[in-house]
Amino acid sequence: MKSEIGCVIMASGLAKRFGSNKLLAEFDGKPLLCRAFAVTEGLHRVVVTRSTEVQALCEKYGIPVLHHAHPLRSDTVQLGLEYLLPRFPAMSGCVFLPGDQPLLRRSTVDGMCAAFACSQEK
Repeated sequence: MKSEIGCVIMASGLAKRFGSNKLLAEFDGKPLLCRAFAVTEGLHRVVVTRSTEVQALCEKYGIPVLHHAHPLRSDTVQLGLEYLLPRFPAMSGCVFLPGDQPLLRRSTVDGMCAAFACSQEK
């Protein structure tokens, strides 16, 4: 049986060190967050953010998004799981992906998911 994998794309940073919302900064001709969209295509996913601009970008690309105003980093994890679990009850695992990983490759995500699926078969 194929494992159903979820993905919470964590995009709730406050951009204090970067100076602006780095998820919207251009990388390879597109906003940086679009890299997370590309490497997670096919997974049950949701972006969790405090940014109205990130929310608008997700909506533009048809990516499910939760906008919140909660203060803790752990809120992103909790909100993402609360969104995914009722929608995908057969979900057996979840990737928690920071939205600012420009060099992450789809092959790495696929490898992690495959390794998880193999561990579930034992």
